[in-house]
Amino acid sequence: FVGRITFMLYSMIFVAIIFIALGIIGAIIIANRLVVPINIVKRGLEAVSTGDLMIKDVSMEERKKVMNRKDEIGAMGNALTTMLSQLVKMTTSIFTAARQIESGSAQISSTSQSLSSGAAEQAASTEEMSSTMEEIASNIRQTADNAAKTNSIAETTAADSKTGGYAVTESVDAVREIA
Repeated sequence: FVGRITFMLYSMIFVAIIFIALGIIGAIIIANRLVVPINIVKRGLEAVSTGDLMIKDVSMEERKKVMNRKDEIGAMGNALTTMLSQLVKMTTSIFTAARQIESGSAQISSTSQSLSSGAAEQAASTEEMSSTMEEIASNIRQTADNAAKTNSIAETTAADSKTGGYAVTESVDAVREIA
């Protein structure tokens, strides 16, 4: 009788060890299914926080794995992709505007120099040219005012970009806290 109880005890211990081992293996598999995609998103956010909008450290295959998920991690991956797309568009727009401002400034400078030298020659000739010179000076002031307004718009755009960068940094910090 004692032998049967001992056998049953050993059998129960053996079965318990098997279930514990299966539980640990199952937990590891589930943890890997969560941690790996979170680390991919984290690497992407870290790349963005350093200015790498192309996220060269994360392969397209890894991105697709995360974005094809139907859970919150997939939603985070899709949100990151959308955010990057918007940042690239914004950066391209800022770059284009800066080039236009640069071109416009060069034209204004060239025009201003041309008008100034022509006006100086004509002012000496007649009094009628003096009134024309006043009109040109008024136009130059208006052009300078417009250039100042354009500069203000560019500074506002740069500030908005910096605000977007801070949002990305906060997202990275949030992901780090989650991880």
